[in-house]
Amino acid sequence: MEVNGLLIQQKEAYQKTLLKKYQAAYAQMSKTLSDTEKINLEEEIKQLETSIQATQREINELRVPQKSESESYRQLSNVWEEELHKINYSKVESALNTIFKPLKRREGSALFFIRKSQDMGGKWCIQKIKHRIQSDLGSGLVPRSIGFSSFQNADAMGVLSRLAERYIIDMPVEQNNLKGCTQAIIKRIIDSLESGQIFLLEIQLYRLQPHDSFLKWFVNDFWMPLVSQLPAISSQKRNIRLMAVLAVQGGTVSKGCLSSDLCCNKKNFNGSKIFELTLQRWTEPEICDWLFDFSGLTAQVKRLNDDQIEQMAENIHYVTGGIPNKVYHELMNAMTHCTS
Repeated sequence: MEVNGLLIQQKEAYQKTLLKKYQAAYAQMSKTLSDTEKINLEEEIKQLETSIQATQREINELRVPQKSESESYRQLSNVWEEELHKINYSKVESALNTIFKPLKRREGSALFFIRKSQDMGGKWCIQKIKHRIQSDLGSGLVPRSIGFSSFQNADAMGVLSRLAERYIIDMPVEQNNLKGCTQAIIKRIIDSLESGQIFLLEIQLYRLQPHDSFLKWFVNDFWMPLVSQLPAISSQKRNIRLMAVLAVQGGTVSKGCLSSDLCCNKKNFNGSKIFELTLQRWTEPEICDWLFDFSGLTAQVKRLNDDQIEQMAENIHYVTGGIPNKVYHELMNAMTHCTS
C-alpha cells in the first residue's frame, strides 16, 4: 500500500476515536453537573471539535494528488515564456507609446517592420505589441498570422492565397489576376471587422533578396488600399484599427527592397507606411532584474540567494553577448537545471 493510503487509514481511525469521545462528552452534558464540571466539559468538547476538523483537513489534503515535479516545471516554464518579453524592449515601448496614443477611441493604422527577428527576439517583440494593443486599445484583437516555409520565397500571391484560405474565399490565383485577388481580400477583411476590433496581420519572412519587390507590393498595392477604406466605413463601424507586423528572420535588408519612400519615422508617423522597430541586445542588469521578478527561482525548494541570481545573470550575459535568442536558450537551460 502506498504511503498516503496508509496515512489516511491511520488518520481515519484516529478521527473515529475522537468522534466517540465527542459523543460521550455530549452525553455527559445531559447529566447533572456542577458549574465547574460543566465548564470543563464544554472546553473538552471545543478541543475535540478543533481536533476533528483539523484531522479531516489533513485527510482531505492526503486525498488530493500532489503536483508532480513535471507539472510544477510546466507551470514555471509557461510563466517564463509568457513573461520573457518584459526583459527589455524599451525602444519598442517608447515607439508604441507615441503610435498608440492617437489610436485610442478612434480608427487608425500602423505597419511595423522587424529585421533580424530570429536573433533579436522578434517573437517577443510581437508578443509585447499584442499585450500593448490589448491594454491600450481594447480587447477586440483579431490576429492573423502568415508564414512561409524555408523552401519558399515570400510573394504577393503567397500572402493572398493564405489570406483567402483564412477568409474562405474562392478566388483564382493566377499571377495576372493579382489586382483582382488583392481587392477581393481587402474587401473581405473590411467586411469581417466590427466596431472596436483591432486587425493584426503578422507575416514571417525568412529573408528578402536585395531587389525583392515584396515590400513595395505590400505597402503600395495591399496596405495603403486597405487603410484607405477606414474613413469610408467609420460612420458605420467605429474605432477599427488596422495593424501589421512584417518580421524578417535573418539576413540583411537592402535599400533596394526597403526604400525610404516606403517608410516613416516616429516624428512623421504615417500608418500607411512602414515603421521599423529597433530591437536591442539585453543587458546584464536587465537579465538580472527579470530573474528576480519572473523566474521564481528565489521561491523554489532549492532556492537561490541574491548573489547566485546575480552570478547567473552575469554568466548568461557573458556567453550570449546579450543577443536575445541566445539569452533565451541559456536562461531556459539554467532555470530548468535549478528546478530539476
